[in-house]
Amino acid sequence: MAALRDTVSQRKELLKETISNVLWVSLISALVVSGCVDLKAIRAFSEISSQAAGYTNFTNDYVRTIERQKTFQQEDQQGNLDTIIKEREVQRDVLLAIHKEISAYMTALAKLSSDNIISYDHSLDEVSGKMETIKDENGEQFFEKEEVDAFGGLARLLAKVSTDSYREKELKEIIESSNKDFQVIIALLKRFMEIDYDGSLKNEKVAVKMYYKDLIENARLNPDQQAGIELLSGDRQNAIDRKRKAAESYVKILSKIGEGHQLLYDKRSQIESSRKLKVTIEGYEKEISGLFKAVKEMK
Repeated sequence: MAALRDTVSQRKELLKETISNVLWVSLISALVVSGCVDLKAIRAFSEISSQAAGYTNFTNDYVRTIERQKTFQQEDQQGNLDTIIKEREVQRDVLLAIHKEISAYMTALAKLSSDNIISYDHSLDEVSGKMETIKDENGEQFFEKEEVDAFGGLARLLAKVSTDSYREKELKEIIESSNKDFQVIIALLKRFMEIDYDGSLKNEKVAVKMYYKDLIENARLNPDQQAGIELLSGDRQNAIDRKRKAAESYVKILSKIGEGHQLLYDKRSQIESSRKLKVTIEGYEKEISGLFKAVKEMK
């Protein structure tokens, strides 16, 4: 009987020790989970940012706004508009490369967050030189020196990241190295959207209004014809307004991408430990997703 009691006692002690160990393991696991950022949040933010930055409809439409204006301008303005179209085609090609660079960089962050190999598009190598030669419609430099330097800096970093086989542990180092140039490039694209593209849409709307104003005036003795022309004028102007609204939302997307990256930079030392960072980055990802969906629906 004594031996039986000893065996039961030993089993109880063993069970108590096992339960204790399980509880300790569970507690440690909970602390690890609560103390480490799930890099899926950074990856999701980077992936949607890459998709949004690769959206080039507005940049392509920058040339088409002038092509459309040719329909509404006088004959003596056609030559000038053709010249502007050629200038804008050159500007557009570089702007498309800027879209590509931002998209490629955000893809690199997504891959670093999942420990995947990064590739580099060598077509970006010569873009900085082209940027220095681009002029606006007044013959002035279209891109500032700071913007040219930032593009080159970010391109060189992407090349280095791809050749040096960076991995997850270098994520914060890449963010630290890139943030200054990245913010300049984001600001460049926002400036283009807010000033150059929106200004072109405004001019297009003025040209449409003036064109149809004359037609409406000439049709004042024919009410049915006048009403049809007014309807057509309104449709064209509304289409321009929708583009402006969509472009405004796209600027917000660019702002969110820049703000999200700035947050990663500011909290780079906490990337692997901050739950608050994870939650905030998830918020940016959701905002960009919602805005991007709306932009594509408004086109």
